[in-house]
Amino acid sequence: MNSAIVTVTTTASPLVDQVHRTMHWVDYVVFSLFLSVSLGIGIYFAFAGDRQRTAKEFLTGNRSLSLVPVAVSILVSFTSAILILGAPAELYLNGTMYLLYTIGKVIAIILASLIFVPLFYPLKLTSSFEYLELRFESKAVRILGNLFYILSSILYMGIAMYAPSAAMDFCSGGSFNIYMSIAASGVIGTAYTLLGGIKAVVWTDVFQAGIMLIGIFAIIIKGTIDVGGPANVWAINEKYGRIQFDEFSFDPTVRHTFWGLTIGSAVGWLGTYGVNQAAVQRYCALPNISKARQSLWINIPGAMILTWTASAAGMVIFAYYQYIGCDINGIGWARGKNDIVPYYVMDQLGQYYSIPGLFVASLFAGALSSVSSSLNACAAITWKDILEPLFFKDASETKSGWINRILTLIFGILGTGFGFIAINLGGTVLQASLSFTGAVGAPSLGLFIMGAFIPIVNKYGAFVGAVAGLAINMWVSIGSYSAGNQEISLPGNTSMCNVPGQPWARSLRTLRRH
Repeated sequence: MNSAIVTVTTTASPLVDQVHRTMHWVDYVVFSLFLSVSLGIGIYFAFAGDRQRTAKEFLTGNRSLSLVPVAVSILVSFTSAILILGAPAELYLNGTMYLLYTIGKVIAIILASLIFVPLFYPLKLTSSFEYLELRFESKAVRILGNLFYILSSILYMGIAMYAPSAAMDFCSGGSFNIYMSIAASGVIGTAYTLLGGIKAVVWTDVFQAGIMLIGIFAIIIKGTIDVGGPANVWAINEKYGRIQFDEFSFDPTVRHTFWGLTIGSAVGWLGTYGVNQAAVQRYCALPNISKARQSLWINIPGAMILTWTASAAGMVIFAYYQYIGCDINGIGWARGKNDIVPYYVMDQLGQYYSIPGLFVASLFAGALSSVSSSLNACAAITWKDILEPLFFKDASETKSGWINRILTLIFGILGTGFGFIAINLGGTVLQASLSFTGAVGAPSLGLFIMGAFIPIVNKYGAFVGAVAGLAINMWVSIGSYSAGNQEISLPGNTSMCNVPGQPWARSLRTLRRH
């Protein structure tokens, strides 16, 4: 194993002091083009077809959307910059146990297609929470589920906006700072959702999915070539203890275990694919139940490809820096865990004009796909669950369409506001996302499971159980996240970072000024 590493002739270019490498004007052009195309799709659908004049057109596309775009939209709605930054950092710091996460995700998608699609699709619901009122005969339970989703979505939107914004701040050397980036994400995502409705959301998701994959593969290809091929990437990760799939502990304080990653992720993703409004709204917008099921099945290979490639990028980045004997996390050159991927991009791809811009665009693609989906979903459930039945029973179709646009704007402002709050979060964006959105999403899933499978549960039990579940989950999640007791950060090699005469040796003091 070790000989395979030693015998490779190094082709790695010398590391360059990060202070002197920032995005080129060509990168900004590439990034601007990406934002322009995303906004342009929204403008197109604002004037195409029925021009989003009614709530039905704005929220469901008149249930005439196509299978593949909807499937891709479901996939990237829940795959944001959080994955592109968080998964590589997780593999870099803590090894390959995280990959078992995909097992639970696949199980969840299969169960969602078999259980929840047949439950929701025949009802032709705009809001998944309409089911709760039908089942429990209680508007209070319906609104409670609605509020759970809105809270979870605002938290998720904020973290999703923060993740690429922090990377943009790093790659631009502070010229395009975090606050500017979060504001740009909020404005663009809200604008094309408000203009084009669900059709714009679906088709921008398709465009953004392609950008995300290009950004990830650029990292994998460059890094793999530099260390001598995939075999060396694997060998280096194995040498430093990153290859591990056999942690079967039942200790809940262990960061990654087989049981937590498979069972835990299965429960979490069952809520996402099965009852999450963004998913339900999309698969119910297809012409028949067969296509609704297929839209979820397509997500199985899609989810595996995105998760595995993002994770592979983390292995490649780790392998490169161990290959040259300089662990950027161990020596402290990356400002934080969320900067590991941007550091590598500027360090090794920064000399190729347009590649950093494409990378940043891939991060914003993930963020905008998640933000726009959440905005459209929040507008849908607020309209159908609260405003229409309580205040606008006799509203015209045109009026309902405008109200949904106003709701989209309001939720865009709220999500952007939490993006600014998310700047103060520690840890990795992946951990933050899973901790807080999972804490809110689990009680919501519990409501639907009680409704579908436990006939004895009445509206009082459902309401009290959901509130108690949220309180306990938030207590555990906030406490665990704040304590940070599950950090592992396996050791790496820093022996060559500042050795005089080495091409990558540089001043730690100088780098920290960045």
